Amino acid sequence: MNTTITLQSGAKLEITMLSVEAGFKLSQSVLREMKDVDISGFNLNDIMSSDLTPLKNIVCHFIASDQMLSDLRPALDRALYNGQKISNDTFESLESRSDYIIVLWEVLKYNLMPFLPKSVLGLLNPSK
Repeated sequence: MNTTITLQSGAKLEITMLSVEAGFKLSQSVLREMKDVDISGFNLNDIMSSDLTPLKNIVCHFIASDQMLSDLRPALDRALYNGQKISNDTFESLESRSDYIIVLWEVLKYNLMPFLPKSVLGLLNPSK
């Protein structure tokens, strides 16, 4: 399974789903990181958005975590940014650098959503 997203910059991000084993490992990593994040006032509807402002504490915590970025690497390795495999050089240009955090978020979100029960998904995305 995969999806293609057009980012605000106009860049195309193609995300391919991780295997169940790798996806679950990523979800475990997220849960380990989440236990240290203050989520008071967190609205579940915000997680489906590409606007990271309401998720600031969570996103900042994830970005600051070397372990989280390491565990996200297999998912990034399966993604394409403007038709090219994502590598350490992908975001070196100033034009693409502004997409880095949103790419991390979109890849993470796409690979975690299947592990949430449908009842929770309904809360996260009430329009579906």
